[in-house]
Amino acid sequence: MGLDIKFIGLATINHLNIRSQGNDDQKIIAIDVSLSAMVSARELMPVVGVDAEEDIIDSFWCYNQEGGEYSPKLLGVEQITTWGIFDNHQLRIGRHSAYATVKKIKFKPQANLESDVSLVATIDNPDDALINHLVDHIKDDVQAEIKAPPELDLTPGAAA
Repeated sequence: MGLDIKFIGLATINHLNIRSQGNDDQKIIAIDVSLSAMVSARELMPVVGVDAEEDIIDSFWCYNQEGGEYSPKLLGVEQITTWGIFDNHQLRIGRHSAYATVKKIKFKPQANLESDVSLVATIDNPDDALINHLVDHIKDDVQAEIKAPPELDLTPGAAA
Protein backbone atom coordinates (compact mmCIF):
# COMPACT_ATOMS: atom_id res chain seq x y z
CA MET A 1 0.00 0.00 0.00
CA GLY A 2 1.41 3.38 -0.95
CA LEU A 3 1.04 6.34 1.33
CA ASP A 4 -1.56 8.15 -0.73
CA ILE A 5 -4.30 10.30 0.68
CA LYS A 6 -7.87 10.10 -0.52
CA PHE A 7 -10.48 12.48 0.86
CA ILE A 8 -13.81 13.66 -0.53
CA GLY A 9 -16.11 15.84 1.55
CA LEU A 10 -16.51 19.16 3.27
CA ALA A 11 -13.36 20.92 4.42
CA THR A 12 -12.77 24.34 5.92
CA ILE A 13 -10.21 26.68 4.37
CA ASN A 14 -8.47 27.97 7.50
CA HIS A 15 -5.55 29.97 6.16
CA LEU A 16 -3.89 30.98 2.89
CA ASN A 17 -0.27 31.96 2.34
CA ILE A 18 0.46 33.35 -1.13
CA ARG A 19 4.18 33.70 -1.75
CA SER A 20 6.86 33.72 -4.39
CA GLN A 21 9.49 31.03 -4.49
CA GLY A 22 12.56 30.20 -6.53
CA ASN A 23 15.62 32.20 -7.46
CA ASP A 24 15.51 35.68 -9.01
CA ASP A 25 15.55 34.34 -12.57
CA GLN A 26 12.75 31.80 -12.10
CA LYS A 27 10.39 33.06 -9.41
CA ILE A 28 6.94 31.51 -9.35
CA ILE A 29 3.86 32.07 -7.22
CA ALA A 30 2.97 29.35 -4.73
CA ILE A 31 0.02 29.14 -2.38
CA ASP A 32 -0.18 27.19 0.86
CA VAL A 33 -3.77 26.23 1.68
CA SER A 34 -4.51 25.15 5.24
CA LEU A 35 -7.56 22.85 5.35
CA SER A 36 -9.36 21.02 8.12
CA ALA A 37 -12.06 18.36 8.03
CA MET A 38 -13.67 15.56 9.98
CA VAL A 39 -12.70 12.19 8.45
CA SER A 40 -13.48 8.54 9.06
CA ALA A 41 -11.02 5.96 10.38
CA ARG A 42 -10.84 4.47 6.88
CA GLU A 43 -9.78 7.84 5.38
CA LEU A 44 -7.08 8.14 8.04
CA MET A 45 -5.47 4.77 7.17
CA PRO A 46 -3.04 5.97 4.45
CA VAL A 47 -1.88 8.88 6.60
CA VAL A 48 -0.56 6.49 9.26
CA GLY A 49 0.43 3.78 6.77
CA VAL A 50 -1.84 0.89 7.77
CA ASP A 51 -3.58 -1.53 5.40
CA ALA A 52 -6.42 -2.82 7.56
CA GLU A 53 -9.22 -0.80 9.10
CA GLU A 54 -9.11 -2.88 12.28
CA ASP A 55 -5.44 -1.88 12.76
CA ILE A 56 -6.24 1.82 12.82
CA ILE A 57 -9.28 1.26 15.02
CA ASP A 58 -7.21 -0.80 17.50
CA SER A 59 -4.49 1.89 17.52
CA PHE A 60 -6.63 4.92 18.24
CA TRP A 61 -10.10 3.86 19.50
CA CYS A 62 -11.62 1.55 22.08
CA TYR A 63 -15.13 0.12 22.05
CA ASN A 64 -17.40 1.09 24.92
CA GLN A 65 -19.69 -1.89 25.60
CA GLU A 66 -22.10 0.16 27.72
CA GLY A 67 -22.54 3.02 25.28
CA GLY A 68 -22.16 0.90 22.17
CA GLU A 69 -19.76 3.37 20.57
CA TYR A 70 -16.07 3.93 19.99
CA SER A 71 -14.12 6.52 21.94
CA PRO A 72 -10.55 7.75 21.46
CA LYS A 73 -7.83 5.91 23.38
CA LEU A 74 -5.52 8.92 23.51
CA LEU A 75 -7.47 11.11 25.90
CA GLY A 76 -5.54 14.25 26.76
CA VAL A 77 -3.42 14.12 23.61
CA GLU A 78 -3.77 17.43 21.79
CA GLN A 79 -3.07 16.02 18.31
CA ILE A 80 -0.81 13.68 16.39
CA THR A 81 1.44 15.11 13.68
CA THR A 82 2.74 13.15 10.72
CA TRP A 83 5.71 14.43 8.78
CA GLY A 84 4.99 12.61 5.54
CA ILE A 85 4.98 14.59 2.29
CA PHE A 86 2.56 13.46 -0.40
CA ASP A 87 3.63 14.84 -3.79
CA ASN A 88 1.51 15.22 -6.93
CA HIS A 89 -1.88 14.81 -5.32
CA GLN A 90 -4.89 16.13 -7.16
CA LEU A 91 -6.62 18.84 -5.14
CA ARG A 92 -10.11 19.96 -6.11
CA ILE A 93 -11.87 22.74 -4.24
CA GLY A 94 -15.27 23.52 -5.65
CA ARG A 95 -14.88 23.40 -9.44
CA HIS A 96 -11.19 24.33 -9.34
CA SER A 97 -8.38 21.81 -9.37
CA ALA A 98 -4.60 21.70 -9.31
CA TYR A 99 -1.75 19.38 -8.36
CA ALA A 100 -0.49 19.92 -4.84
CA THR A 101 2.04 18.69 -2.32
CA VAL A 102 0.20 17.67 0.86
CA LYS A 103 2.10 17.95 4.14
CA LYS A 104 1.91 18.91 7.82
CA ILE A 105 -0.93 16.49 8.46
CA LYS A 106 -2.26 16.59 12.02
CA PHE A 107 -5.09 14.54 13.42
CA LYS A 108 -6.95 14.00 16.67
CA PRO A 109 -9.22 10.95 17.02
CA GLN A 110 -12.76 11.76 18.12
CA ALA A 111 -15.76 9.62 19.12
CA ASN A 112 -17.40 7.16 16.73
CA LEU A 113 -14.34 6.39 14.57
CA GLU A 114 -13.94 9.94 13.31
CA SER A 115 -10.95 12.23 13.50
CA ASP A 116 -10.31 15.94 13.15
CA VAL A 117 -7.64 16.39 10.47
CA SER A 118 -5.74 19.47 9.34
CA LEU A 119 -3.18 19.70 6.58
CA VAL A 120 -1.38 22.08 4.26
CA ALA A 121 -1.56 21.72 0.49
CA THR A 122 1.03 23.67 -1.51
CA ILE A 123 0.17 24.56 -5.10
CA ASP A 124 2.84 25.89 -7.45
CA ASN A 125 1.72 28.36 -10.13
CA PRO A 126 -1.99 28.41 -9.24
CA ASP A 127 -4.24 30.10 -11.76
CA ASP A 128 -6.04 33.34 -10.86
CA ALA A 129 -9.46 31.66 -10.76
CA LEU A 130 -8.28 29.20 -8.09
CA ILE A 131 -6.63 31.94 -6.02
CA ASN A 132 -9.78 34.08 -6.18
CA HIS A 133 -11.98 31.12 -5.23
CA LEU A 134 -9.78 30.29 -2.21
CA VAL A 135 -9.72 33.93 -1.06
CA ASP A 136 -13.51 34.24 -1.48
CA HIS A 137 -14.10 31.13 0.64
CA ILE A 138 -11.55 31.51 3.43
CA LYS A 139 -13.07 30.29 6.73
CA ASP A 140 -15.90 28.63 4.75
CA ASP A 141 -16.76 24.96 4.37
CA VAL A 142 -16.12 23.95 0.77
CA GLN A 143 -16.50 20.74 -1.17
CA ALA A 144 -12.98 19.33 -1.41
CA GLU A 145 -11.27 16.30 -2.89
CA ILE A 146 -7.69 15.15 -2.45
CA LYS A 147 -6.42 12.04 -4.19
CA ALA A 148 -3.28 10.50 -5.60
CA PRO A 149 -2.84 10.69 -9.35
CA PRO A 150 -4.01 7.56 -11.19
CA GLU A 151 -1.35 4.90 -11.60
CA LEU A 152 -0.31 3.88 -15.08
CA ASP A 153 -0.97 0.25 -15.94
CA LEU A 154 2.29 -0.95 -17.48
CA THR A 155 1.03 -4.48 -18.12
CA PRO A 156 1.69 -5.52 -21.74
CA GLY A 157 -1.53 -5.18 -23.73
CA ALA A 158 -3.17 -2.86 -21.17
CA ALA A 159 -5.45 -0.22 -22.67
CA ALA A 160 -3.83 3.21 -22.92
